[in-house]
Amino acid sequence: MIDFKQHVVEALHKVCPSLTLEQLTVLVEVPPDAKMGDFAFPCFQLAKAEKKNPKQLAEDISKAISCDTKLVERVAATGPYVNFFLNRTAFMAQILKTVADNAGQYGHSKLGQGKTVIVEYSSPNIAKPFGVGHLRTTVIGASLTRIYSALGYKVVGINYLGDWGTQFGKLMEAYSRWGDDAELAKHPIQHLYNLYVRFHKEVETDPTLEDKGRAWFQKLESGDAAAVSQWTRFREESIREFERMYAELGIHFDVYEGESDYPKAADAAVSDLVTRGVAIESEGAIVVPLGDDMPPALLRKQDGTTLYLSRDLAAIDARKKKYHFDKILYVVGSEQILHFKQLKALLEKEQPAWAATVEHIPFGRIQGISTRKGTLVFLEDLLSETQERALEKIREAKVLDVNVDENEVARKVGIGAIVFNDLRTRRVKDVEFSWDKVLSFEGETGPYLQYAYARIGRLMEKVGVKVDSKTDVTPLNQEEAWAITRMLANYPNVIRNAAESNEPSFISTYLTDLASAFSSFYQNHRILGASPEFQKAAMLLVGNVRSVLHHGLTLLGVPPIERM
Repeated sequence: MIDFKQHVVEALHKVCPSLTLEQLTVLVEVPPDAKMGDFAFPCFQLAKAEKKNPKQLAEDISKAISCDTKLVERVAATGPYVNFFLNRTAFMAQILKTVADNAGQYGHSKLGQGKTVIVEYSSPNIAKPFGVGHLRTTVIGASLTRIYSALGYKVVGINYLGDWGTQFGKLMEAYSRWGDDAELAKHPIQHLYNLYVRFHKEVETDPTLEDKGRAWFQKLESGDAAAVSQWTRFREESIREFERMYAELGIHFDVYEGESDYPKAADAAVSDLVTRGVAIESEGAIVVPLGDDMPPALLRKQDGTTLYLSRDLAAIDARKKKYHFDKILYVVGSEQILHFKQLKALLEKEQPAWAATVEHIPFGRIQGISTRKGTLVFLEDLLSETQERALEKIREAKVLDVNVDENEVARKVGIGAIVFNDLRTRRVKDVEFSWDKVLSFEGETGPYLQYAYARIGRLMEKVGVKVDSKTDVTPLNQEEAWAITRMLANYPNVIRNAAESNEPSFISTYLTDLASAFSSFYQNHRILGASPEFQKAAMLLVGNVRSVLHHGLTLLGVPPIERM
């Protein structure tokens, strides 16, 4: 396969020998506007080194450079840039063939081959309903696991459950008083949540319940068989319910861990830090001073219990030994920025090489979300209502073909609407939630992309021409076709950039732009009833758009819909 960019880089190297091929590869870019060429070389860096005027240097290079005209039709200077205009027919033939021949895998690479990435995400609290507050970490984390997998990394998705603490002692006391085994079997999460709420109401009139709850947790910590058995049941029932929610979202975890896995290891790690003088006692607690710019890290409270920070230290040590990871991503909200700064600072003291592998992936909050049941939103209620509202929208819009299961389409539209809304903007920004916008079939939404995907499929059925990667692309001489081809060529870079920045929104933006480019092509150029030569070429083009839409939607976790 011809590498057009590499040809440009090598041609530049012949007239700019002071820059290495590697440097030129980084410098050569794709202009935002096709009128400025298909590749561009900015002359600022070279002009500074050679003490020349960037505009004059660009003129000199454009006159001196020699390119294969079968690949590059012309070279022109525009200000301080050298712009390269490719041979469109040759470029389109290659890109469209490559996408078609690698359908379902186009954009994949071996970039991460031999490397392991751990993604810790979701992390709900057991014995409580899956709140919408855990939606963003779940959706972002799941997308990152798919993106890294597409780039050849071995990915370990870990769900680190909130399953330890005095609250579980309180829950065991509540269960011993008001628990119902039959109700636990039928509605485990709701029953446990109701018991926990009742416990706190009863405490208002009977404060001794607090001490009884603490006593239960002490039994659990000491390994009391009855306490451990009860807690294990609560944990297993919770995971079973969580997995039902994850299955609805198409999410799978490789490992379930929890805070309960690390108290002893954390305590040993803290004691070791004290012995070596890294940690010190302060007002009965154990802390590690981290300098003037950061509060000291609290590792053990006055009562001897460890905290999140000490348990995270123990978890990293265990995971490094087990998985030998090259990178570990913590998909946790922005409110925990200080926690992860302290974690990295501790690692820099103890394991500097490990510190460089730890990345906090912060994100903003969801604003304005509520359901017909009220403002306390659980994910199950949100998914159910989204499906109901999606069905209403579908019926209003009259977008369904005959013989299509409207409930199944509504389910997928609902999931796609929620997931895409979460991933359509930079993750650090707060996400605004509006039912009308989220479920719209127009604009930057999941339903818009799902409809575009289904619409292309319906068009291809009507034309009835099989996609052939060897089709003559000469009839695709339209600017809209060229714009689509350039976008398809850039898709592998979009995936790599999404991984480098841990930013799924790069893919969301790309897919919206690609669907819009298809719409422009379709509206301006009649396909049905066109010449057989144009139809064949057009089916190769739009078939590739559909293939990339499917792949990108899958990376995000938005279900593609075959027929609507």
